Amino acid sequence: MSLGNFFPADFARTQIERQLQPGMVVKFEAQMDDGELHEKRFVILDATDSTFTCVINSQISAFIASRAHMAHCQVPIDQANHLFMNWDSHIDCSRIRKYTKSEVLDQLCKNPAWILGMVSNDVLTEISSAIGKSKMIPKAISSLCCASLQKVIQA
Repeated sequence: MSLGNFFPADFARTQIERQLQPGMVVKFEAQMDDGELHEKRFVILDATDSTFTCVINSQISAFIASRAHMAHCQVPIDQANHLFMNWDSHIDCSRIRKYTKSEVLDQLCKNPAWILGMVSNDVLTEISSAIGKSKMIPKAISSLCCASLQKVIQA
C-alpha cells in the first residue's frame, strides 16, 4: 500500500493534476486506430483544458514507415536516458491525440504508478520540431503544443 492511499481523493487528484505537464510520460488506456482499448504510453504536450498527447510505440508501423510525411515525424526515445521506458521506442509526432483532462486524471488517480517520468530536453526539442513539420496537425494545435513544450525546455 502506498502513502497516497491515506490522502483524501480530492487531494490526490490535485497532486496528480499538478504532475500532468508538458513532457511528462504517462500510461493510460485509450481507444487506438484499430478501435480497441489499449494500455499505451503517451507524452503529454499540453494539459490545460484538454490533454494533447503523442503516443509512444515500440516500433514504427509499416503503415507509417511507408508514408514519408509521417515517417519523418517519428522521434526516438531511448531507454538508457529514460529509465521509465522498458526499451527504446518512438514517439509518433505525425499526429496529436486529444483526450479530456478528466478521463486522463481519472485513470491516473486509479493507477498513480502510470505517471512514469519526464522526457529529456533533447527529446522534447525533437518532438517540438517534428510536430511543427507534421502535415496532419492543424496549425493552431501545433502552435499551442509547441509553445507548451518550449516553456519546459527553457525552464
